[in-house]
Parts: sequence; structure tokens; C-alpha cells
Amino acid sequence: MLLGATWSASAPGGSQVCDPTVGQRVVERLNAVRGDHGLGPLRVDLRLVAAAGRHTTDMVTHDFMAHEGSDGSDTGDRVQDAGYDWRYFSENVAAGQMSAEWVVDSWMESPGHRANILSERASHVGVGYAHRSSTRYGHYWTANFGASDELPRLPPGGCHP
Repeated sequence: MLLGATWSASAPGGSQVCDPTVGQRVVERLNAVRGDHGLGPLRVDLRLVAAAGRHTTDMVTHDFMAHEGSDGSDTGDRVQDAGYDWRYFSENVAAGQMSAEWVVDSWMESPGHRANILSERASHVGVGYAHRSSTRYGHYWTANFGASDELPRLPPGGCHP
């Protein structure tokens, strides 16, 4: 089951407040880590959300964890199929971590995943999360990072669904 999200109209002072969905919490944690390293925040792009969601659904459905999909697709295939005209993309996957904080911390302990999070080339992100207790890992995660010459396709209020 992929988790969805909503957003509330405004907070005191008129700023947008995002509901604390799993995807939103991952984005907030990623942006906090990037800020700690002097990097700008990532903006949510719905096409990357779709690509990450597709792969996460595939992983939980077929009970595996890998960058290659059960259909032989790779990250580039999924990002392109979602309509994201990329000039840069990368992907982090994980399984077993039970919280947004845990998965981001795990990625930061892996040199390759850390490099994706801290890439100066990345400006957009989309996160996929699924949970099914009857699977080997229970929790499945995908984060797709990207950059495009096109404007991002932002969700309402910029909040991650």
C-alpha cells in the first residue's frame, strides 16, 4: 500500500504547511541534511514521485530490493516513462527501515546514496514508500533525484503526496 498525502491551506503568517506524510517527512529530512552541507533544498516533482512510486510498488509486490525492476527497467526507464525530461537523475532504494528518519540516515551511511543526496546537480525529488508486513523486508523505499530544464511539476502547495 502506497501512502498518500494532503496539505493544509495555510499556517499562521500565510505560509503553506504540509501534512506529515511519509514522503513529505523524507523530503524534509533530505533537505535538512542538504542544508547542513550548504546545499539548497530539493523541490518535489510529481513525475519523480510517479517514477519512485512505480518502483516501490514493484519492489513490495514482488518482494525484492534492487535498482533493476522486475520487468528489467532501470531508473532512467522509469524516470523517462513518467515524462521527466532529465539532464540529471539518480536513485536511492532501501528496504527494512521503518521510518523516514531511519531510511535517510541509512542512505547517508552509504557512500553512493550519500553522493546522490548531496549532489549539487539535483534540484528535484520524488519519494516512494510501501509497506506490506507479509514481505521479507516489510518497508520499501525509493528516492528519485533529478534536474531538468523544464519547470518542475509541483504538487499542491509543494507538499509531497
